[in-house]
Amino acid sequence: MLFCLVFFFFQMPNGYDCSDMDLQVIPDQIPNSVQILKFSFNYLPALYNLTFQRLKSLNYLVLTS
Repeated sequence: MLFCLVFFFFQMPNGYDCSDMDLQVIPDQIPNSVQILKFSFNYLPALYNLTFQRLKSLNYLVLTS
């Protein structure tokens, strides 16, 4: 079961913080409508053209390590 934190900003109310969870893929439980995704301090072994394809509303992605 996934326990990413849901957070809200005034103008972008649909955000998820999955930082530092030892994840290697974008979880299927993240809704397609997510606007902000914090995915810092995880390990994505590779990024492909299809990695974020289903997240059509994604405006802001954080991948810092």
